[in-house]
Amino acid sequence: VQTGKLLIALGGHGHHVTAVAFAPDGKRLLMGSGDRTGSGDHTARLWDAQTGKAMLALTGHQGIVSAVAFSPDGQRLLTGSGDPTARLWNARTGKVQLTLTGRKGHVTSSVAFSPDGKYVVTGSTDQTARLWDAQAGKELATLTGHQGPVTAVAFSPDGKWILTGSEDQTARLWEVPSGAEVRAFTGHKALLSSVAFSPDGKRLLTGSGDRMGGGDRVIRGDNTARLWNAETGQELRTFTGHKGGVTAVAFSPDGRRLLTGSGDHDTTARLWDAATGQELLILKGHTSRVSTLAFSPDGRRILTGSWDKTARLWDAESGKALCRLVSFDDGSWAVVDASGRYDASNGGDIEGLHWVVGMDTIALTQLKERYYDPGLLANYLGFNREPLRDVAAFKDVKLYPEVGVAQKDAKKPQLDVTLTNRGGGIGRVVVLVNGKERTDDARPRGANDANADKLDLQLDLSADPRLVPGQKNTVEVLAYNADGYLCSRGLTREFDGPGQAAADPPALHAVVVGVSQYRGERLALRYAAKDADDFASALKLAAGRFLNPDKDHPERVRLTLLTAADADTRPSRANLVKALEALKATKPGDIVVVYLAGHGVTQGGQDGDWHYLTADAQSADLSDPEVRKQVTLSSRELTDLLKASPAGKQVLVLDTCHSGRLVEKLTEKRDVPGSQVRALERVKDRTGMHVLAGCAADSVSYEATRYGQGLLTYSLLLGMRGAKLREGEYVDVVDLFGYAAD
Repeated sequence: VQTGKLLIALGGHGHHVTAVAFAPDGKRLLMGSGDRTGSGDHTARLWDAQTGKAMLALTGHQGIVSAVAFSPDGQRLLTGSGDPTARLWNARTGKVQLTLTGRKGHVTSSVAFSPDGKYVVTGSTDQTARLWDAQAGKELATLTGHQGPVTAVAFSPDGKWILTGSEDQTARLWEVPSGAEVRAFTGHKALLSSVAFSPDGKRLLTGSGDRMGGGDRVIRGDNTARLWNAETGQELRTFTGHKGGVTAVAFSPDGRRLLTGSGDHDTTARLWDAATGQELLILKGHTSRVSTLAFSPDGRRILTGSWDKTARLWDAESGKALCRLVSFDDGSWAVVDASGRYDASNGGDIEGLHWVVGMDTIALTQLKERYYDPGLLANYLGFNREPLRDVAAFKDVKLYPEVGVAQKDAKKPQLDVTLTNRGGGIGRVVVLVNGKERTDDARPRGANDANADKLDLQLDLSADPRLVPGQKNTVEVLAYNADGYLCSRGLTREFDGPGQAAADPPALHAVVVGVSQYRGERLALRYAAKDADDFASALKLAAGRFLNPDKDHPERVRLTLLTAADADTRPSRANLVKALEALKATKPGDIVVVYLAGHGVTQGGQDGDWHYLTADAQSADLSDPEVRKQVTLSSRELTDLLKASPAGKQVLVLDTCHSGRLVEKLTEKRDVPGSQVRALERVKDRTGMHVLAGCAADSVSYEATRYGQGLLTYSLLLGMRGAKLREGEYVDVVDLFGYAAD
């Protein structure tokens, strides 16, 4: 309070992870969340294991989403809540199909589909479980007999029986669909928190764990899990060792191992041998109760959810923690591992998640150069075959220098920058003007002593073409450590641009390129040139109306189209570079659109460059650097050309299929390599552009003959024709890109 200095970061964005489930094929994950205080977002979130990205947020519940399940075919989702309802959702659209109502109490941590998907069962605090028709939403039977809230439910593998657990310290077996009670299982000394059938249906597993009662009252469990004979009711084995209540239980897919999770006094999950009762592994890492857990369908991975507001993925053989999954109230998400690698929404740019080093907080975006690894979750689940990024463990952190920026005159764009070494050395200094990179290293030549105690820089931006005259401008300074992997938070200053506000209205400058015919016949595409022609026509039509050229400003739409065969309009490298260099003449108020259709290839390993193949390319083999210089435009070159344009509004559309099958066989499915994502993210970060990249696996998936166009361009044109017009008049780039992606 005295100095304004940050002492410690108070984290806590997010909410308890209360329920987790794997899809039957292991390709998606479902997580429920909420907060007993009412401050949570009460959503369930669906994650794509193949891309590692959050897919859908299921919103609508007014209470904690305490239970989740996939239908056997994976097409529907089931959630239970304290609002008190259960809901059936379409797994593709995230729309509610049925709401199951009628109970007098909350839906507890217990919902399940029958193996054939015809029924669902839900448990409730009203001391009943209820059997429902999953198609009609009709209640078929009420399972009564428990003397306390029903805290857990499960179907037998053959769908003939339902198992319930309760606070009355018993588990009970019921017949489907009559709801008649068959048998009670007694022996626990406290409430039951979780139940499970073995894969063959011959054994049952129950856990006794702590549960929150009314008025924040904690109901304690007996801290054990118990294995039972399903046919006789005989207790086979008791599993002890947890120091807290057993909050969740599960069988491995082969039935040979058991998994238990524990509460506040333990916060571990434990793996056991079902035949001997031997403890095999202890999964340590959560900082609060493990509230939910599941095996992957192949038994190789374990997923746990906790009140510490994270879910964690573990290796079921070694017990090694692989990665953590975190979601936030605003819908953003992140996946991180112990070495500092991360994937996150918004191209890795999210608020609320950071590392703490001493008294410094380090946001994920500050680590982007080295640690951003798109598809990280998919990699750990085995769906992404790319190797993990080779990074040094995030232990001995070499901090970036302390940055000081002084501005003597608030009206003049002249800054004095002071960099103070804090042990990590003084690396390159990046300066951005209005979000566009002015220089990737502002250090003067000769200032190469990275271990110097201090470095002073003078920045005179008076002649910078990116400054908007007569308006507020923003300058941002970022400093790296000497190793170049850790960046400071941006330090910004604002000032009025020199001169008078521009009298000229904005103009559109577009470079539209499509390559269908290459020198190498194997690269030929059917629609790339046509797509570019159609996109150029749409731009001319829309921009001509929107910008309304007149006799005083006749050239407000300036478009270069490279698709033809003659020398001046052929999509060669020379013509493309010439067209992009001409963008230097733009003004800060102008609009720049660059559209490239054809082949794109990533070259150079994990941190390699992305290359757009021009018409002179003979093949997709870019191993020869001289060939790359002659027939491609790299993302690094594209970045340098685009950041030279002062235009404040810039859009880049890459409608490319990469030739993975011709070079590295990158695509056995529609994956976009992480190296390609990182290359395009560097373009976005350094130029301040909106970037949309439709990177199909090959020409077959790129060029859908049903539409007679590449799919991305088809979607963009559909939106521009009216589907995504704002106020019926103009296109918002964010809305249009989102529409095309959907």
